[in-house]
This record gives sequence, C-alpha cells and structure tokens, in this order.
Amino acid sequence: MADLFTFQPDPQSLPPFQFQTSFAEGLRSLSFYWNAAGERWYMNIQDSTGTTLLYAPLIASPVGYDINLIRSISSSSLIYREANQVFEVTV
Repeated sequence: MADLFTFQPDPQSLPPFQFQTSFAEGLRSLSFYWNAAGERWYMNIQDSTGTTLLYAPLIASPVGYDINLIRSISSSSLIYREANQVFEVTV
C-alpha cells in the first residue's frame, strides 16, 4: 500500500511544497522548488541530519507506467502522477 501526498505548492512559502515520509532507509524530508530558468519543479531529498541525498528535476509518470524518482538512493519507490497531482510512496 502506498502513502499518498497531494502536490499543492504555495507560492507564498519557502519552499513552495514539502513533506516528510519514511523510505526503507528511514525518515526523509522532501522539498520542491520551482526553477524559472528551467521552467520546471526540482525536488531536494534530505535525511534526518539535513544531508542532501538527491537533488533532481521532478519527472511525472504517465498513466500505466511508473518512473521511480528515488531508485538511485532507496529500495522504496516515489512516483509522481501529474494527472492527479499526487506523489505515491511505497516502502
């Protein structure tokens, strides 16, 4: 079963969107920033000590196909569904 997080950025806060969740390796903080030059969202994933584990562009998974955004740092999965603006975290 996946934990779901609705992507609702707030342009008045810094970062505009963030949440915490558990991956197989422990609690992680995820922050999302808009990059005006690249015209896209970027995600920053940190461990409990504040060490950045991954900084990468946010890539959406199309319907019927999963793109695991954290494959390089975790045995868990993080999928972003742009169609319904939801992150799916599976440990």
